[in-house]
Amino acid sequence: PEFWTGLLRLSGLPQPHLVLAGAQDHGCHPHGNRQGRMQAWRDLLAASADPCSWIYSVPPPSLTRLGALHEKTGGPVADTGACALLGALCEAEVLERSFREGITVINAGNSHTVAALVYQGRVRGMYEHHTGMRDPALLLEDLKQFRLSWLPAEEVQASGGHGTAFGPYCEEAGGYAPTYILGPRRAMLRGQGRFLAPHGDMMLAGCFGLLWGWARATMGAAIN
Repeated sequence: PEFWTGLLRLSGLPQPHLVLAGAQDHGCHPHGNRQGRMQAWRDLLAASADPCSWIYSVPPPSLTRLGALHEKTGGPVADTGACALLGALCEAEVLERSFREGITVINAGNSHTVAALVYQGRVRGMYEHHTGMRDPALLLEDLKQFRLSWLPAEEVQASGGHGTAFGPYCEEAGGYAPTYILGPRRAMLRGQGRFLAPHGDMMLAGCFGLLWGWARATMGAAIN
């Protein structure tokens, strides 16, 4: 915090009243971090399918990285997977499309690829794998099964990934064919959907998503 305080002061900029921050957090779990991370996604889905509510005012003790981050900033924190998803949904076209039919949002990160099934602004399923373990053909096959809600978490974990987590099945959502893609490794999915650059900067999608999601969650404009 002292670095940012000094930088802003030297730049003649005001100090922030609130700091929102994100980190990729496996957490610390007795039964393994990959299994525990998917359980964290399941817990979020069970508590609320609205991803705006996935920003923690205070993170649970099992999320050690977010806990350390919150201790330093004093502000809300979220997993980078949730941040990227919110960054996609802050594009009006993406959110509006989800109210017409189910969509797929994919963040192809340097280490992790996270995909979400979204219908009417709410998350219906989560998928996570290590980016380096899936070539385009394997990833596309995973996504095909994921969109059908046929991909068990155990199958993803058997190939070295984290797994899947599903909310209630929604037949009216269709096949989640419209696909929106973010992330520094998105080139591996070229031609498989629309590349997004929220507010003109794809690499800041998570930052924009944090701001948008926190505003909606705290100002009574959460997705419903």
